[in-house]
Amino acid sequence: MPADQVQLAMDEEGSVDCRSHAQQRASEARRTAMAGIYGWASLILREVVRYRPLTAVELLQADPATKHYVALALRGWEVHQHRSQPALRQLSVDLFERPRRDVLSASWGLPFGRLSVLKRLPGRVLTRAQYDHLVRILRDPQLRGLLIACPKIRSRDLAVLTAFDASLIASASLRAVADIGGSTLSYVLAAIRRHRPDVNDAGLIALCNGLRNGKRLAPWLHSILQHSPLPQPPWDGTGAIAPLRTVSEIQKAGKELHNCLVEPERWLPALLGQCSYYRISEPLGPAVVAVVGDNLIGPGASTAAPASIIARSAPLRSDRYSTRSPPPASTSTATIQGIAPCAGTDWLTASR
Repeated sequence: MPADQVQLAMDEEGSVDCRSHAQQRASEARRTAMAGIYGWASLILREVVRYRPLTAVELLQADPATKHYVALALRGWEVHQHRSQPALRQLSVDLFERPRRDVLSASWGLPFGRLSVLKRLPGRVLTRAQYDHLVRILRDPQLRGLLIACPKIRSRDLAVLTAFDASLIASASLRAVADIGGSTLSYVLAAIRRHRPDVNDAGLIALCNGLRNGKRLAPWLHSILQHSPLPQPPWDGTGAIAPLRTVSEIQKAGKELHNCLVEPERWLPALLGQCSYYRISEPLGPAVVAVVGDNLIGPGASTAAPASIIARSAPLRSDRYSTRSPPPASTSTATIQGIAPCAGTDWLTASR
């Protein structure tokens, strides 16, 4: 072969190699971009592009709603069509050729209505579980109405919509429930059901309306629990020493004596049975004593607190002295007999 023909053959071979390398680099760049955009769905989309190469451009240029549509269709292929390769081959053709509602209905085996909700989802592709939540919501008329009414849908909104009764969410508002969080709200509702047995399901839904106006969770819960009955006190008291049997009585004593009993951190232990409060009247008072149970041994143990409790009757601030030590010698005191089965006491007197 003449030298010029040999050189030409070598140039053509090198040109082919260059084109091949360029195509490989472009393919790798496309796969990297696809993985960054579609996450878990990118591996399935490799097969879709293999079946229909022109789909790659449409997938990379898709707007957020289209990305959700694609991911939702692929999730339906996994769940309903059990990863059938013939079904995926057909889906790769239908994805951008047929109406989206028809594609999703065939993919999930369920009827789909308007898809405008996809435009209000987060910009990124969701997880598999979140698309499962979305389909479950769209199948329920009440939940679908709550989702459609939401101007901007967050991932957390999808989670709580499938975790709670629609009437409860509608009462509190979807945004309030989602901001609180599903696990936290479940815990709070369980606490209300335990400590407010008088509240039925309808009453609980009505109470949740208090969260609609942006009320913080802790004050809202405190306002509900303050009407709860307290556990039976360990001692019925005397004429001058009377147990405080309701949260309202504890708060009233705190307001009258101007001490910390008005704070939920003080009356919540009484609600949980961790302590009992006793109001001490004249001539021994005014004061309130907290009888605290022993968490290790129990309130009925023989090694519990001594048979007398020293109550401070002078108008001192409750936080000036340790709640576990007797009052100073200069303070007038009175010995209150009879409160034996307790592990310790807190002294709460009137402030100056």
